[in-house]
Amino acid sequence: MGDMLAIALYDYVSRHLVKAGMRGFYPNVRDNCLSRHMDLDSD
Repeated sequence: MGDMLAIALYDYVSRHLVKAGMRGFYPNVRDNCLSRHMDLDSD
């Protein structure tokens, strides 16, 4: 067992490209970011 190689087969990565004026985007641990809660800031 000491000579065996261990390889990670799965690595979870999450990336979100969100415009600076977006409201309603809140990153969380479960990565549930629903677009129905997002809105553009009208200011």
